[in-house]
Amino acid sequence: MAETSPKTQPEKAMFRRGNKILKDIPLKIVLPSIQNKSLLPDDEISLDGIEWRKLKLHPRFARYFQASALDEKVPKLGEVAFIRQENLDEANSYNPVKDRPVEIETGKWLLYGKSNFPFTVIGAKEETAKALKRAFDLLCFPEEVAQYEKELNPKKAREERFFETDEEEEKQRRLDYEKYQQTILLIIARHNLRFKEVDDLVNAYKTPLVKILKEKAYASSPWKTASGEEKEALLGDFKDEAIESFEIQCALNLRALFEGDKIDLTVAAPLIKQHGADTLHFYLGQLKAGALDQPRMVPEEDQDVFDNFRNLAANGLAIAGAEIPVKDALETLDPKEMWAMAYDLRPPEFFDKKQAIQFLMGVPDIKERAAKKIDMNRLFQLAKLPEKLSEKEFALFVKAFEYVYEVFSQIFTAIIGADFNLQTFKSNHAKIENWWVENRFCCPFCKAAVQGQYSKDLCPRLPVHIGCNCYISNFPISQAETENEDEGKDGDKKKSKEPGDPESEKA
Repeated sequence: MAETSPKTQPEKAMFRRGNKILKDIPLKIVLPSIQNKSLLPDDEISLDGIEWRKLKLHPRFARYFQASALDEKVPKLGEVAFIRQENLDEANSYNPVKDRPVEIETGKWLLYGKSNFPFTVIGAKEETAKALKRAFDLLCFPEEVAQYEKELNPKKAREERFFETDEEEEKQRRLDYEKYQQTILLIIARHNLRFKEVDDLVNAYKTPLVKILKEKAYASSPWKTASGEEKEALLGDFKDEAIESFEIQCALNLRALFEGDKIDLTVAAPLIKQHGADTLHFYLGQLKAGALDQPRMVPEEDQDVFDNFRNLAANGLAIAGAEIPVKDALETLDPKEMWAMAYDLRPPEFFDKKQAIQFLMGVPDIKERAAKKIDMNRLFQLAKLPEKLSEKEFALFVKAFEYVYEVFSQIFTAIIGADFNLQTFKSNHAKIENWWVENRFCCPFCKAAVQGQYSKDLCPRLPVHIGCNCYISNFPISQAETENEDEGKDGDKKKSKEPGDPESEKA
């Protein structure tokens, strides 16, 4: 779907039902009007009063009249809700920590039901739902939790923490994040929990995904002669291509959600407890980036990656430095570098790594020579998981873990995003005339559903869906970005003309 700048989009249209015509209707209210059935499939729309088209046949709006919940392009993920003027008092008094879990059906619990983006956990008992909500509260709203506990019992309230430096505070925030992230992932995995909002997205795209995969397999020449392992690899490529065609995109790892949809999530719990969620996430990411026995030389500028590898080594998931076999360590050098290591022995010219390594492994002091040439302190090699898993068990663990990790990431982001947009509405409502919903990363679904300008008393509840990056603002983001770019260009022009500027003099 081609992107259209908000500046060039028509803002109003005419609508006709029988002989009655309504003029100057803002286009931004069309979708909510369709959803609340104020507009009907046979109602007609026109931009100029000359050419009319029924809404059910309109290329932009027809999708919203389709009865199937498995539309190939835009899933029915619920109506776009709005924060209105009459909701302002409720919004001002809302406290997510006091918003307790509500059982709406047996085993189904609504969490943050009064927020911009409530979500439903499936398969939980009461104590599990409460534990999950408590962990999310501590992760997302630590200050509100502390204040609420102080109100309930001042004597038992936790002491306020003070930090001497920003670095200390940031370090503690990171430790808190890892702690509660670990708790949440373990709760989800141990109890095999699912979330309605994630399931809705997966189910909406499941039928079109299967259809696209069949079409791609039928049209693929390599597929017809491929082995089982080769077909598995091709299928992965087909999935990625299919997912890229879906209208809901943003920050979603849809492949992880699809592949973990029916997996028993409990298989991931023991390893999450043993090694930690972020440790496993980094380990699996590196495993996908290269073979298990491939040595990795971490550059000095990549300190975060270096720290992560050191953490892997401490957890038995990587081999560090001198413990790596010399033959594997030599793989980090090119043939010229290896020839230079043994130049005093007058070696033959090396044409490839295999020839060079074969020669060097016959040199008696090759270990000492390699240590001088290779920075062993920054060399790492992945190790097999200490837990003995069969190939099939490992594949199931990977799918379960990546699903749980992605679900946590999306729920966490949705909670933070919903609170950010609610706080923005509350703090700016009295000062502004209009709201804007814009985002350069906005997916095609949201561009059609919510992107645009709204009155101060009618603002979309964001996020719209799992993985949504949209947010409200009291000014048009695209205009601000354009002005900033123009200022930068003008600044560059002015700077280049300043006398005495050595760069301009060179020019």
